[in-house]
Amino acid sequence: SVGPDSPLSLNLGEEQESPFEFIARDFVPRFPNRVVEAGDVWTDTVSLSPEERGPLDTGTTVYTYTLVGDTVADGRSLLHIAVSAEGEQEAAEDMLGVSLSLTITTSIEGFFLWDADRKLVTAMESVQSMRMSAAAVGLASISANVDRRLRVRMVD
Repeated sequence: SVGPDSPLSLNLGEEQESPFEFIARDFVPRFPNRVVEAGDVWTDTVSLSPEERGPLDTGTTVYTYTLVGDTVADGRSLLHIAVSAEGEQEAAEDMLGVSLSLTITTSIEGFFLWDADRKLVTAMESVQSMRMSAAAVGLASISANVDRRLRVRMVD
């Protein structure tokens, strides 16, 4: 069990906010405003604001986190947090009488190693898949798939 008085407490109090939060979402887990224990699962649904989505009309991603347990790396006690996410962003535009549409779907599977004492990620790995399709009604359509593996490690 991880409690509020434990050195491994995940109860961070206020919601985490940052002007660059939309960039950091895939690199920093968002914690619930409650204590979590090994095996607990929580979700975070993120809808992009108009400033973040740019030309996109909609954008929502659902992150699911699981506190797997604790581990030791480089002599430090860390929390292993699994993450999966599914997202979709869409845009539609009429340009010179042609209806254009864009759809981007994203999925993420990975994990974080969280140092609760220092309140930071010491490592993260994820496999991210992005599927994009664009169409001009009556003209053409195109699709692209992008898969990438991210590995980030903090160096002290």
